[in-house]
Amino acid sequence: MSTKEANSIELNSKMNNDEPNSELIVREPIENSPFTIIGIENQWFGSMGKYRITEPMDTKEEVKEEVSKITWDRIVQVILIVTAEPKIKEELELKEEKA
Repeated sequence: MSTKEANSIELNSKMNNDEPNSELIVREPIENSPFTIIGIENQWFGSMGKYRITEPMDTKEEVKEEVSKITWDRIVQVILIVTAEPKIKEELELKEEKA
Protein backbone atom coordinates (compact mmCIF):
# COMPACT_ATOMS: atom_id res chain seq x y z
CA MET A 1 0.00 0.00 0.00
CA SER A 2 1.35 3.41 -0.94
CA THR A 3 1.75 6.29 1.50
CA LYS A 4 -0.98 8.21 -0.33
CA GLU A 5 -3.45 5.33 0.14
CA ALA A 6 -2.53 4.98 3.81
CA ASN A 7 -3.05 8.71 4.41
CA SER A 8 -6.39 8.59 2.61
CA ILE A 9 -7.58 5.66 4.74
CA GLU A 10 -6.43 7.41 7.92
CA LEU A 11 -8.18 10.64 6.91
CA ASN A 12 -11.45 8.79 6.13
CA SER A 13 -11.24 6.98 9.44
CA LYS A 14 -10.82 10.26 11.36
CA MET A 15 -13.70 11.88 9.47
CA ASN A 16 -16.02 8.96 10.23
CA ASN A 17 -15.10 8.99 13.91
CA ASP A 18 -15.76 12.74 14.20
CA GLU A 19 -19.27 12.54 12.72
CA PRO A 20 -22.05 12.22 15.28
CA ASN A 21 -24.53 9.40 14.89
CA SER A 22 -26.92 10.76 12.26
CA GLU A 23 -29.77 8.39 13.17
CA LEU A 24 -32.11 9.95 15.73
CA ILE A 25 -34.52 7.74 17.64
CA VAL A 26 -37.58 9.35 19.23
CA ARG A 27 -39.62 7.55 21.90
CA GLU A 28 -43.04 8.82 22.92
CA PRO A 29 -45.15 6.87 25.45
CA ILE A 30 -48.85 6.65 24.62
CA GLU A 31 -50.80 7.88 27.62
CA ASN A 32 -52.88 5.29 29.51
CA SER A 33 -51.43 2.38 27.55
CA PRO A 34 -48.41 0.06 27.66
CA PHE A 35 -47.42 1.18 24.16
CA THR A 36 -44.72 3.55 22.91
CA ILE A 37 -44.37 5.30 19.58
CA ILE A 38 -40.88 4.99 18.12
CA GLY A 39 -39.65 7.32 15.38
CA ILE A 40 -36.62 6.56 13.21
CA GLU A 41 -35.77 8.42 10.00
CA ASN A 42 -39.25 9.88 9.35
CA GLN A 43 -40.94 6.52 9.99
CA TRP A 44 -43.02 5.73 13.08
CA PHE A 45 -44.12 2.43 14.61
CA GLY A 46 -45.75 1.19 17.78
CA SER A 47 -43.89 -0.90 20.33
CA MET A 48 -44.46 -2.63 23.63
CA GLY A 49 -41.26 -3.06 25.55
CA LYS A 50 -38.61 -4.13 23.08
CA TYR A 51 -41.14 -5.56 20.62
CA ARG A 52 -42.46 -3.76 17.54
CA ILE A 53 -46.21 -4.29 17.24
CA THR A 54 -47.07 -2.26 14.11
CA GLU A 55 -45.67 -1.78 10.65
CA PRO A 56 -43.75 1.46 10.00
CA MET A 57 -46.05 4.40 9.21
CA ASP A 58 -45.64 7.99 8.06
CA THR A 59 -47.14 9.79 11.09
CA LYS A 60 -47.45 9.37 14.84
CA GLU A 61 -51.21 9.83 14.56
CA GLU A 62 -51.48 6.78 12.28
CA VAL A 63 -49.59 4.73 14.86
CA LYS A 64 -51.80 5.96 17.74
CA GLU A 65 -54.90 5.06 15.75
CA GLU A 66 -53.51 1.62 14.89
CA VAL A 67 -52.54 0.64 18.45
CA SER A 68 -55.89 1.87 19.79
CA LYS A 69 -57.72 -0.71 17.64
CA ILE A 70 -58.61 -3.75 19.71
CA THR A 71 -58.22 -6.66 17.32
CA TRP A 72 -57.53 -10.33 17.89
CA ASP A 73 -54.05 -9.83 16.44
CA ARG A 74 -53.31 -7.06 18.95
CA ILE A 75 -54.71 -9.11 21.85
CA VAL A 76 -52.52 -12.09 20.91
CA GLN A 77 -49.46 -9.82 20.52
CA VAL A 78 -49.96 -8.32 23.99
CA ILE A 79 -50.53 -11.71 25.64
CA LEU A 80 -47.39 -13.16 24.04
CA ILE A 81 -45.29 -10.16 25.04
CA VAL A 82 -46.58 -10.11 28.62
CA THR A 83 -45.96 -13.82 29.08
CA ALA A 84 -42.51 -13.60 27.46
CA GLU A 85 -41.33 -10.55 29.40
CA PRO A 86 -41.57 -10.83 33.21
CA LYS A 87 -40.50 -7.18 33.58
CA ILE A 88 -43.54 -5.95 31.63
CA LYS A 89 -45.82 -8.21 33.65
CA GLU A 90 -44.42 -6.78 36.91
CA GLU A 91 -44.90 -3.19 35.67
CA LEU A 92 -48.52 -3.89 34.74
CA GLU A 93 -49.18 -5.48 38.14
CA LEU A 94 -47.68 -2.43 39.91
CA LYS A 95 -49.93 -0.10 37.91
CA GLU A 96 -52.96 -2.18 38.92
CA GLU A 97 -51.97 -2.01 42.61
CA LYS A 98 -51.66 1.78 42.47
CA ALA A 99 -55.04 2.21 40.76
